[in-house]
Amino acid sequence: MRTLRRVCIVGMGYVGCTLAAVLADRGYDVTGIEKDPAIAARLQRGDPHFHEPELPALMRRLLAAGSLRVLTSIPAESFDVFVIAVGTPVDALA
Repeated sequence: MRTLRRVCIVGMGYVGCTLAAVLADRGYDVTGIEKDPAIAARLQRGDPHFHEPELPALMRRLLAAGSLRVLTSIPAESFDVFVIAVGTPVDALA
């Protein structure tokens, strides 16, 4: 059976960022995609743009270890799994 180890998470908001950190902490090689360069720069420093206890320390450790990285676009490389974690405007559905 093939092990899926390389994960790309598109959207590094609350759901995407926390999922990326948890997966990287569990041994996955995770690339997070955040299109906003200012937010991506913060995340690359291990400074999430929302409050979640212990997440900054976890992210800094994972970034330093290389198991988590944050980019502004999807790189031209292969991934085993893609997760789309972008906001869905519910107002348009009402």
